[in-house]
Amino acid sequence: MDAQMLEDERILDILERDSQKGIILLMEKYTALLWHVSSLYIKNPEDIKECVNDAFSEFYFRRKRFNPKKSSLSAYLTAIVRNRSVSLYRKEQRENRWRDDVPIEKLAGGGVILRLRRQNCGRIWNEL
Repeated sequence: MDAQMLEDERILDILERDSQKGIILLMEKYTALLWHVSSLYIKNPEDIKECVNDAFSEFYFRRKRFNPKKSSLSAYLTAIVRNRSVSLYRKEQRENRWRDDVPIEKLAGGGVILRLRRQNCGRIWNEL
């Protein structure tokens, strides 16, 4: 067993006995790695911070699912943060696409959503 696995097992043991101390150790060890992975998909530091924090939170609440025989702790955590980051990236892309389709003047008017949906439906129908 290598030193990395021993250290991860130690952190997991501490996490079970003293959750606050364990999560602190986990965050100290893996925050930089998770930040880097998230920053590959997201550019806003606040969004990156949210994804990293959410990844630690998700791991904590679902830590019983983690099987060290199947993967390393670093691989497991990076998969969580990558999935969260990709989801946020896709959400931002959808929102940006929607904003690009809407002239800013229309955003201030009443009934904008209904008119925009009708315009988009008409445009899509014409493209078919």
